[in-house]
Amino acid sequence: FALVLGVYWPTLEADFLHWDDDINVFDNPNVQGLTIANLKWMFTDFEQAIRYKAFAWLGWAIVHELFGLNPFGYHLANVFLHTINTWLVFFLCLRLVVGDDDKKATTAAAVAALLFALHPLRVEPVAWVTGLPYHIALMFVLGSLIFYLKTDPNRSGFQQRSYWLAVVMYLLAVMTY
Repeated sequence: FALVLGVYWPTLEADFLHWDDDINVFDNPNVQGLTIANLKWMFTDFEQAIRYKAFAWLGWAIVHELFGLNPFGYHLANVFLHTINTWLVFFLCLRLVVGDDDKKATTAAAVAALLFALHPLRVEPVAWVTGLPYHIALMFVLGSLIFYLKTDPNRSGFQQRSYWLAVVMYLLAVMTY
């Protein structure tokens, strides 16, 4: 967490951009609060973004509830979600690494998570307010993969809780972006 925060700390001082942040957040009254009307719009809108992204709208509305239209809160949410995704990448890689040496597996997973956390391709979604849906959707996809890898291949997936959790997490990712 400290490393991610240290690298992305300058983004917390950034402002909104007039490049989708206006359409999605600061000029969009439908995400400025968790009202019944806004929630109805979030889960029924198909026109604002050319795709269905109910949980993206919900994410921005929750940040708005906590921080208002202060860009700091939106950037903080992106850094926080990127940190969560870094941990999920670590746990996913730990699950994928096969071997008898726990120390080597943990080291390999940590290096992979570190590369994910600090890779230059991660800068845009962390530094851009409109990048929030990418973090939320990735969080659900990574969770889905982790649950899926916990399923027992010798049993029917339909009878396993981890299988259904993987399906639900995947559907949440689809409903985010």
